[in-house]
Amino acid sequence: MLRADKFHNISPRLRITEVCFRSVLRRSHEVSAGMLSPWGGIYRSIVESFVSMNLLLSKSDTIDSLTGHIGGQPLECTLKPLAGSPVPAWLRVLGDQHGSALDLLRDIGNRGVEPCFDAWRHLSQKRVRRRWIEPHRAFDGFRCLLLWSGIFMKVCFHCRLANRSDCRSTSEAGLSRSKGKEHKRRVEYSHNFNLVTMSATWQILIGNLGTVALVISIWAHLYHRLREYSDLQTRLMFGLVMGIGAIVSMILSVPVRPGAFLDLRFSLIAISAIFGGPASVLATGAIAIAYRLLQGGTGVFVGVVSMVIVATIGMGGYAVVRGRVIKLIDILALSITVGIALLVTIIAVSGRGDAATFRNVVLPAVLLNSLSIVIAALVLLQFRRIAFERDLLTAALTQMPDFHYVKNRESEFVIVNKNMATHNHFTSPAKMVGMTDFNLTSKRRAETLYFEEQELMHSGETQIDKVEFLQEGEDERWYSATKVPLRDRQGSVIGMAGVTRDITAERRVEQELRENRNMLSHAMAGMSDGFAMFDQKGTLVFCNIQYSNLFPLSGGLRVAGSNIKDILRKVVETNERRGLPTHSTDEWIDNAAAHLHRDKDEEIDLHDGRWLSLRTRLTADGMAIVVASDVTIMKQAEQSLRMVADQMKYLAETDGLTGTVNRRALDEAIATELAYSITNRTSLSVMMIDIDRFKLYNDTYGHLAGDQCLKTVSDCLRDVVRPDTDIVARFGGEEFVVLLPGSDEAVALEVARAFRNRLNALHLPHSASEFGHVTVSIGVSTRNSHAPEITASRFLKEADQALYSAKRNGRDQVAVSDGAAVAEKYAS
Repeated sequence: MLRADKFHNISPRLRITEVCFRSVLRRSHEVSAGMLSPWGGIYRSIVESFVSMNLLLSKSDTIDSLTGHIGGQPLECTLKPLAGSPVPAWLRVLGDQHGSALDLLRDIGNRGVEPCFDAWRHLSQKRVRRRWIEPHRAFDGFRCLLLWSGIFMKVCFHCRLANRSDCRSTSEAGLSRSKGKEHKRRVEYSHNFNLVTMSATWQILIGNLGTVALVISIWAHLYHRLREYSDLQTRLMFGLVMGIGAIVSMILSVPVRPGAFLDLRFSLIAISAIFGGPASVLATGAIAIAYRLLQGGTGVFVGVVSMVIVATIGMGGYAVVRGRVIKLIDILALSITVGIALLVTIIAVSGRGDAATFRNVVLPAVLLNSLSIVIAALVLLQFRRIAFERDLLTAALTQMPDFHYVKNRESEFVIVNKNMATHNHFTSPAKMVGMTDFNLTSKRRAETLYFEEQELMHSGETQIDKVEFLQEGEDERWYSATKVPLRDRQGSVIGMAGVTRDITAERRVEQELRENRNMLSHAMAGMSDGFAMFDQKGTLVFCNIQYSNLFPLSGGLRVAGSNIKDILRKVVETNERRGLPTHSTDEWIDNAAAHLHRDKDEEIDLHDGRWLSLRTRLTADGMAIVVASDVTIMKQAEQSLRMVADQMKYLAETDGLTGTVNRRALDEAIATELAYSITNRTSLSVMMIDIDRFKLYNDTYGHLAGDQCLKTVSDCLRDVVRPDTDIVARFGGEEFVVLLPGSDEAVALEVARAFRNRLNALHLPHSASEFGHVTVSIGVSTRNSHAPEITASRFLKEADQALYSAKRNGRDQVAVSDGAAVAEKYAS
């Protein structure tokens, strides 16, 4: 028996622990009477301890006044169902003399908990379970109470597993003996337990919510480290983490009745499904279901079914959001749906639908599971956005062709991109971190760079496009360097960022242009081209004889002193140039005169068939210099070359037999149209067509007839597609491909039906075919406007898979691919 005087002599922390133990022994009366199972009695006593301590502390100013509320109550009682249960091995450190768990609890009740602390101190010296060794140091107040309550719960849990049948018989016998005597006490207990359960359920499930948040946080921090793995591996790891979180949630569950528990595992399963897809939810579900089966109990079947239902709901959400960004409305819909499912399931599990059950059990479980889904989803979406931005910045930094770097105040490299590392002969940017220019270049240049950078960081001024010339071995290089000081939130300079561009090619081009300009100036005097100079008012100041001779009809006015408007009016009157407007000639003259003083190159077509090249350049003082050259021969040669090039291109891109686009041109076209579809979010469809039994057709009618059959099929295709946008190509042999830009699945199916109907109407004989005439099988693949990016090869492969699906199912039909697996849809 624990007496009040002994209760006063122990420390406040141990008093709190003995209050918990007193509640454990008090509840054992209900266990002995059969009113509660051992697990239910111990668990309810722990919940009652929490609430009782909160109520008592709120009324007590000191621990002594707290003792007055508790002291003097008898504690002699028995835990009959525990009498035959052995002490678990993990608690034998409290003493080897205990024959059963009941002896252990009685010994703790008689001696107090101080010897227990001594035993745990002894165990801590062996460095075992260090986080749980010294609870009086690791926790204070209610944390110590929580730890020892967990110990009592685990003892009784082991005893319950060993003596389940004895407990059941004892409970039934005790209930029959005390049916009338304990009725009033049962009613009072039920009322008190409802008060306790509501508070405890909220407390435990809120703690469970913290566990869910911890699991999501762990995954968010692991996510960046898993970027190198494949998508399937990442999803499986995500499912594994969510499954472990579900186990932890079930460990911290709230028992509704023996074998039935409430926790937040369903939120993790739903999150695993909508974010990870089938692979993830299979991993999570397998782990959670396996652990729930291991727990056992009367509610195991309903618990497993509930997890399957939530997983199914989550997969429904995954199917809805697949291929697009998950939005808040999707998360809210998933949360509400799971909440409704849990509402029905929990009421079914508890077996009661009264207000107390709804208030104490259903409401916290449903609300916190739904809230957990929303919180976890928002955190994951935020981390996804951060990961995307981080990947984007990393890609921009590493893939830019320039040399990017960041230095600290000591001019040590903190960050460099891959090009910077490669330029300095390092295999990885990380190997340059911590180095300075003294490790990379000569001492003299390193000192120069160091002092320049220190001066830049000291002054805070930005250096933009400073050109540097370096002799790198036998090679001469020019670099443009931009350096910017970096500041913290207080405005203090903490380092600098730099970008260096290799402008050697640009410098060499500028040098070549400069040399060419000088050569042109020297050759000006003896040039055969026409040369003229106009002042700012458009008056011809100077021209050579070649300039006047190039314009036979207006050459008389192309002399010094003439105005450009008078010259242009003469050109209009004589129709010296082709393509001049017949109306609004004054407007054209004014516009052409205004554009005289602009740098431009143009070619004009004269009435006699000659072509002139006019190059206009402005001088520093606003003069316009015009150089006119006869480029007739070059223009004619250019036109001839263009015609030849067009003809060669046509031959290179056209199938010689059918006149359709060939495979090479198709590859270019599909890459171009697919890029346009992705960029502009438009639909794109492709049809792959195969002539059924074509080899037998060749064997039966000969290759010449086979060639004619191919031409007929290609003609039918060209008749049903849009000539301006759609592309018909011979893919190889008897296969054709039709590219339909801007067409969705419905339009593609309509084109396919029209083509089949047109071909069937011709009724080309084919005795070797089961249909008696030439037929085709068609596979259709469509990329919708909001579908994810896809490669050209994958796009064609989907159509090819659909084609073979049509052939497998009897030929002369159309099959449609949904982009991931072939959905066998047929069009007649």
